[in-house]
Amino acid sequence: MTRERPKYRYRVDARDVIVSVDSWWLAFARENGAPELTAERVVGRSLWDYVEGGEVQRTYRALHDRIRATKTCAAASYRCDSPTLRRDMQLTITPSTDGCLQYESVIVRVTPAPYVGLFDAVRPRSKSVLTVCSHCRRALLEPHGWLDPDAVSDRLQRASRWRWPQIRHVLCPNCSKSLGAVPAGPAAAAD
Repeated sequence: MTRERPKYRYRVDARDVIVSVDSWWLAFARENGAPELTAERVVGRSLWDYVEGGEVQRTYRALHDRIRATKTCAAASYRCDSPTLRRDMQLTITPSTDGCLQYESVIVRVTPAPYVGLFDAVRPRSKSVLTVCSHCRRALLEPHGWLDPDAVSDRLQRASRWRWPQIRHVLCPNCSKSLGAVPAGPAAAAD
């Protein structure tokens, strides 16, 4: 018998205010070093309080507008890595008749990874800033371009930096293009 994968769900209203989070979502937050993300602290707040990066917010706002206008759902792949795990995830956003949107994520694959200090929230940070794609988790490291997190971590460690840079979230050109063209499908009822 195959076990069903957990579904991490939250719902936003027509103004993108979080109106509910499920127990799986709360458990994921706790397990990933964010125990302060309780239902009492999250529900009633704007989704945009938790989405870093102006470009990322603009892209998702446009996606919300399109989903609500066309009454179709959208799906996208993304990564949600921890310092020692690579997590490939699938996101589905489904509209409801009252303008609410249901977010649902599932873990597609988990792969152990070498330690990536870049994603360790408790590590001290320098004043320097590294640009990281919020979807594929690649980082822009000049002059090399967009690199996977483990390659960036290796390069930064070799540079003998004792503090990791702060992260500025954006969408890399590939993810920006794919999110702008997120396939829409028939809306499933999220009511």
